[in-house]
Amino acid sequence: MIYQKIFITESQIKEAIEADMKRMNALENIKKLLTKVDNHAETIPTSNPERLHSLLEELKESRLSTEEERMLDEIMRA
Repeated sequence: MIYQKIFITESQIKEAIEADMKRMNALENIKKLLTKVDNHAETIPTSNPERLHSLLEELKESRLSTEEERMLDEIMRA
């Protein structure tokens, strides 16, 4: 019985680590995209989530991944 509980706990921890790594990768991607912005010529629209989303997609030259969109939403709500 204890081994089953250990296995379940281990599985939950592994799933959490995997989810956190996806979040971390998405966050790193967003940071990389933002480094492409010329801060002297352009202002990052931090108060307008839709414009920021559009800017990131323009910089990426494709749609943001689901995880990148989730992280952007989390960042904007923080």
